[in-house]
Amino acid sequence: MGFDEISVGVDVIGVLVAVRHLVVLQRLDNTTPVHALNLNSVSIWVQVHNIPVSHLSRNVAEELCEVIGVVDHNSNDNEIDRGNFFRVRVRIDIYVPLCRGRVLSIEDDEECWVTFKYEHLPNIWMFGPFR
Repeated sequence: MGFDEISVGVDVIGVLVAVRHLVVLQRLDNTTPVHALNLNSVSIWVQVHNIPVSHLSRNVAEELCEVIGVVDHNSNDNEIDRGNFFRVRVRIDIYVPLCRGRVLSIEDDEECWVTFKYEHLPNIWMFGPFR
């Protein structure tokens, strides 16, 4: 994302990933003191892979992503049908390790591993198993 793309937004303008560093930007107004700025979360696209065909829906993908952070149900994803995965916009806390996936329970006591892939992250982001 470049500076040309960072022109709209309500609270957080955007996220830049340049030279392996994450830069969080927030729109300022004259009434907010600098110490009150909340620069601890970013909105990113998460790809949800390996959902079984019997559960392959956007609602299931969004429910799975709720373990990562706050799901943006109004995100504008023009290419909704990608075949074997969904893209979900999620606001995540940058101080919490990322979740690589989640177990999805299927009928008859079966389970499968659903994988999360994060788009446009710096290489230094932490992954943790505790989410």
